[in-house]
Amino acid sequence: MIKNRALLFVVSSNFIHKLTENIYDLVLPLLILYFTNSPILMGVCYALGFLADFLAAYFGGAVIDSYNRKKVLIFISISQAFLISFIPIFHEFQILTAPLVLFIAFFIDLLIAMYGLTDISIIPEIVKKSDLPSANSFSQIALSIATSIGPSIAGLSLTIFGLFNSLWFTFSGFLILIFSLRLINYSDKEITAAATPKEILRKSFEGLKYTLSIKVYKLLTLWNLFINLGLTGAVLMIMFKLKEELHITETQIGFIYTLSAAGGIISGLILPYVHRFFKSAHALFISSFMTALSLLILAHSDHWLTIGILNSILMGSIGLNSRLVSLLFQTHVPADYLGRVFSGSRLISTLLAPLSVLAAGYFSHKLGTLHVFQAGSFIIILTNIVFLFTSLRHEDWRLLKEESDVKNEKLV
Repeated sequence: MIKNRALLFVVSSNFIHKLTENIYDLVLPLLILYFTNSPILMGVCYALGFLADFLAAYFGGAVIDSYNRKKVLIFISISQAFLISFIPIFHEFQILTAPLVLFIAFFIDLLIAMYGLTDISIIPEIVKKSDLPSANSFSQIALSIATSIGPSIAGLSLTIFGLFNSLWFTFSGFLILIFSLRLINYSDKEITAAATPKEILRKSFEGLKYTLSIKVYKLLTLWNLFINLGLTGAVLMIMFKLKEELHITETQIGFIYTLSAAGGIISGLILPYVHRFFKSAHALFISSFMTALSLLILAHSDHWLTIGILNSILMGSIGLNSRLVSLLFQTHVPADYLGRVFSGSRLISTLLAPLSVLAAGYFSHKLGTLHVFQAGSFIIILTNIVFLFTSLRHEDWRLLKEESDVKNEKLV
């Protein structure tokens, strides 16, 4: 795997992109606060983020499947660099406003979502199927390391360069990313049809239809839908618990989230072995039960070190689940459908995420995070129990036949 230069450049590009994204994630809410302290605008900002994710999930896959994926990644990176640069430039000319920041942020969020879908779709085209577990392992480790050190670099750049000038650091990161992406040895992919808006819409619907036409994909997507219902809001409330309920210091919070990144690294390291020695569905259910258990114990934990360890297990199990699902699609979905299957699955599986976030925020404010974590854990456990009575429990995508090829012929 180390000799695969294309993969190394993809993984290193992911690392750079994640680091750069961390600075943007830190600066964006501060920019909103710079113009106004209104929580309404912050809510609008997050709502636009959900909208961007939705649009990327519905239409993004069709775009990815219509063009050369390396060129898509480069185009996304160039676009992000330009959009980021507009903020300090407009500020310098004193024409930057909060609505304009939200407008720019929406398109950056859209591009970030598109980058993630394209990145995970390009991996099967540059490595052998037998090497996909290791490739996903490297990718997970790189992203987790970037997540671990990213906030520190973001905070340092903010301290040294200031709110607006720190975005030039982000801009430079995207320029480095573009150079890294250009080094990927990846053959051009011919466009099979004109990528008109009508064609993109048709392909998007076709991708959803295809995803739901194969039983294991449909079951896994529905399983993920309810897992995310219990998980998304609860994870976001961890910070609320640390800051508002336990009043933990910034240093301790930093250590807790460093441990969570360590969990992601560990999940990346063990992924090839889990994939090799465990039946796929069994690994998925075991990991998901660990997610629920860590949430449940976290609900009753008050010591910052205990919370850090639990957060590490939580993020590690989430990362492992995500990569196991990715392996199914990467190994069995035809290349021309891969982007749409990833995006379609993500679209459906995150439909209840906004509800999860709103409910978690409301009940954390009214009742405290204890009940939110308990409810999240209960939903995850109940979801696993229900799906254990479906055919999903028998699935093992290490051995799954190429059912997708047959379906592909029927749909085209």
